[in-house]
This record gives sequence, structure tokens and C-alpha cells, in this order.
Amino acid sequence: MQAAIIIRDNALREINTGTLVKHVPTVEELYYQTKKLFNISIKTWKRHETTYKNSIKKYENREITSIKPIDVQESINESINNYSLEATQRVLSLWRQIYKAAAMNDILVADKTVAVTIPKSKAPAKQQKKVLISDEDFKQFIEYLEETSKYVRDSIGRFRRIRIIYMLKIMFFTGIRPSECFALTKSDINLITNSITINKAIGSTSVKTRQVISTKTTQSIRTVPISKDLKPIIMRMIDEIKEEHLFYDHDGLPFETSFLSQFISRISNRIGIKFNMYMLRHRMATDLIQSNTSARTVQDILGHATYKQSVGYARSSDEDRKTAIDNRKLS
Repeated sequence: MQAAIIIRDNALREINTGTLVKHVPTVEELYYQTKKLFNISIKTWKRHETTYKNSIKKYENREITSIKPIDVQESINESINNYSLEATQRVLSLWRQIYKAAAMNDILVADKTVAVTIPKSKAPAKQQKKVLISDEDFKQFIEYLEETSKYVRDSIGRFRRIRIIYMLKIMFFTGIRPSECFALTKSDINLITNSITINKAIGSTSVKTRQVISTKTTQSIRTVPISKDLKPIIMRMIDEIKEEHLFYDHDGLPFETSFLSQFISRISNRIGIKFNMYMLRHRMATDLIQSNTSARTVQDILGHATYKQSVGYARSSDEDRKTAIDNRKLS
């Protein structure tokens, strides 16, 4: 109460003396401030633009002090009924950033997101997408790339194909993130200790794409062993790729992630195999957990902050579930 009285008296004094010039920013003004205030990367800002347009834009001309908890809740409800839970979580997160921007502008307004909740969607749940790839499918995918490489005529295409094949093999045998693999240099590979040092990634900053950036978290900085199956592959790669930056594109910059994703998607559709690069990370998590690897070891190999994250990456196959049911012991 004493603090409130002081704030009130100071405000009245400033009003009476004409020193208080008050401008309450709109939701739109604060939203655009978040990009600079929180140093948001280009890739993340694109997601924010979609989130803002779909769920928050209709409030953009309102002063932030006029936004009520019911307004925020209605935007959340609309999102969960039309989009995914992940998209709805982004809506809530973006509202929080807008309120943080207001606080940085010394706007005395309570964060209305503390009063809202994400309700359960009424829409029927969609079947989970396949996130694992079998040995047979991965082998078939790689063999297709290697076989069709003979028919790639242009030098840029051949340059890229060689590197894509090696990248996929390294991700399969290590489970490292695609962005971490794209950033690998020859200096990161030690064939004496048989290990790969992970200490950087490829991503975007607030102004540029295709940049070397820090790893996702501090726990992501780690050393991953080179298996006996991977070592001969790496030896051939080092001999074939002469550059220090193993997986830079032909223009001397890191590969564009969207290009690689589209390339793999196109090949997957062509040969009828469901596959994307992150499946290799899910596959590694699943294999490690099913082989009874200790929790700490799984976490350290994958570079996760917690073991719970590692478990979240693991999946069971149709065959795993069938075997479990068949082997069920009844009393």
C-alpha cells in the first residue's frame, strides 16, 4: 500500500507539472519490438509472423493496457480449435514476449497470460507421424543416392550429392542434430581418440541465414564416439572432401537447411520411403534406450539437457509393440 501511494503521488506530481508524457503502445508496436529486444533469429521470426497473423493480429490496434485476460484466452481457444497444440503453445509464448516488451517500456500492466490456460482440443487427435526409419529403408535410401549419383551431370549437383550422402551416414551412426552435422570441420574429427567434437551448429541470426552459431544448449557441447562402422566412412570422406569445412555448399557457405529438407523429401517421395533427417536422431535415441544404455550416457550422447528429453525422442516400432503383446505374461 505504501508503495502504491508513492507511485500515485509521483504520477500526480508529474501530471500537474506537465512532465508526464504518456504513450501506451499497441499490441502491434510491442510485437515488432520483440524482434530487436530478444534478438530473434530470421527462422524463428518467420514462425512468429505466422503465429501473430493467425491468432493475435486482430488485437494489434488495441493498447496493451486495454487487453483483458479474456482476449488472450479467446486467442488461445481459437488456436487450439484450428491448429496444433504446438502452434497454440507458440501463441501463448508470443503473448508473453509482448508483455515482456511492455515491461521494458515501463508500462504498468499485468501479464494477462498468467490467468489463461490451454484447453484440450475438441478435434479428434491425428495419428502420430512416423519418426523412425529402419535399417533396411535407410540402406535403400543411401543406395539410391549413390546409384543415381552416376547420372548427375552438373558439377554443383555432384558436389552436393557427395556431401549429403556423408552427412546422412554420420547422423545415422552418431544421432547428432542435422544443424550440428552441417557445421562439422575436419578439426572436429579425431581419428586417434575416435571421437567427434560438437561445439557449434548452422542456423540463422537476427539478420543473416546460413551462419555458424552456438549449439542449441550448453549441454549440446559434447564429444561423440566414432563407432567401428563409422570410422572407415569418415576416413573415405576426409580423403574425398578436401575442404576444412566438410559440409559447406558450392558457394562456400553452409548448406541451406530448407534446401536439404526439400531434397530429401523429394527423394523420399520418389522411392516411397518416409524419411527426414531428424528420424536418424529419433532412431539413435530409441536404439540406445532399448539396449539398456544408462540414462546419463543417453543424455550425453544426444546432448539433451535432461534424460526426459531423450526418452521423448524414443519410439517403439510396430514390431516392438507386437512382440510386447505376444510376450505378455498372464497370471
